[in-house]
Amino acid sequence: MTEVIRQHLVPRSYLRNFSIQERSAQKNNKKQRGSQVFSFDKDENKVFKANIENVAVEKYFYDLTSAPPADRQKVEKELGLIESQQSPFINDLLSRVGQIQNLDNNLHSTDLISDVEKEYLSEFVAVQGLRTRKIRNLQNQAKQHPSTVSKKQDLVKSTANNILVANGQNDLNEEVLINGLSQLVDKVVNDEPELQRRLIENRFEEYALKLRNDFIWIFGVNESEMSFYTSDHPVASSLNGLFLPGSEIAFPLSKDLILVVKDKAHYTDDLDKDNKVLKMTEEDVKHYNSLQVKDSNRFVFSSIDNFDLAKQICQENQ
Repeated sequence: MTEVIRQHLVPRSYLRNFSIQERSAQKNNKKQRGSQVFSFDKDENKVFKANIENVAVEKYFYDLTSAPPADRQKVEKELGLIESQQSPFINDLLSRVGQIQNLDNNLHSTDLISDVEKEYLSEFVAVQGLRTRKIRNLQNQAKQHPSTVSKKQDLVKSTANNILVANGQNDLNEEVLINGLSQLVDKVVNDEPELQRRLIENRFEEYALKLRNDFIWIFGVNESEMSFYTSDHPVASSLNGLFLPGSEIAFPLSKDLILVVKDKAHYTDDLDKDNKVLKMTEEDVKHYNSLQVKDSNRFVFSSIDNFDLAKQICQENQ
């Protein structure tokens, strides 16, 4: 299989649902340059138009450098498989919602997706929430936290002591042993792609199950002139963490449709809206767009060049 150099942290098939709607006279040129989005850079406070091939992408991001060559791109391949399975489902979901008309009292009366479809979508959301640059940055921050450093030191000393006891402390220098173990632990801890692989592998099923069982699922249709934002970390939470009790999580599916999941125990007034389609007002869109801005790592994407809200939020948080 061909080596993948430029690896996307957010699927291109997903980002196409936020692409710029070109006028008919520009369609031929659009085919030549591919789908584009407007992108807002929070760090530079600037807006630019970009091909989706060139956003939310990094070279060799998922490569397992310590693995044998045959397994080095294992994560990239597995994520690509997930994307190929989920993309048709999401496109079908967008088409299905587009056919719904005459929403009664802003709430569609029947369930939108089946239990099997909810399982598919929950796994996609869980994996997307764990695969981004923001998550890797948070992992790196956690490694430097004093409590983490202290635990690592305690683990090394405890392991060294157990080895010394098991060997009767013969021919073993405690200081040399501790230094060697520290280097070994540092090698494992500093292998960023491997740590993120383990996080995805160990937690995505747990998070997907939690999403299905503990959260209300609401599909919001954008009725405003605005467009839903997405970002380089599109599974955005109202709380500082993923899938926490009491949280509201927003995952835009297109410029006109968003999946909002809310903790059942906290949002009891919304229990009757579970698995239903709801109209979203301009205020709703602003609320969920603000979550994208706040929870993104650096870049926010939109189908239209309107980032006034994003700029305002960044200015307020300087």
